[in-house]
Amino acid sequence: MVHHVSTTPAPADTVARVVGNTSTVLLALLAVTSLALRLTVGWPRFPEPYLGRRRAGGDRDTPW
Repeated sequence: MVHHVSTTPAPADTVARVVGNTSTVLLALLAVTSLALRLTVGWPRFPEPYLGRRRAGGDRDTPW
């Protein structure tokens, strides 16, 4: 017969908690700042549609 014993984990150290919270806040601020900067320059940018001549099939000697 197998007995599974579960123990509660030790509470996180104060330093580890501070480092975790700080890194999470910095990551969130970086994401918001990045999105805000991208939106201020008009993101997303799509290329202008091609308005030039299209190739006709068969005639390979034409320069265009």
